[in-house]
Amino acid sequence: MAPQQVEAERPRNTKLWMTQHMPGGTYQVMTDQPAFSAEIDLDQAHAGSRSFRKLCSEFRREALRLPA
Repeated sequence: MAPQQVEAERPRNTKLWMTQHMPGGTYQVMTDQPAFSAEIDLDQAHAGSRSFRKLCSEFRREALRLPA
């Protein structure tokens, strides 16, 4: 499946979107998500998603609070 440009902050009902764009028209979180997670481009996600940048920022803030 060729990568597609998707505005990360806009899609709603992403499971439906995934189902419509998967070969065979099915998307199952438990079986399909690990392969997608393994392929994510974190730099692209950071550059294209305000909510992902917020997640990274909050994660970094919380990680710095952990005892050494």
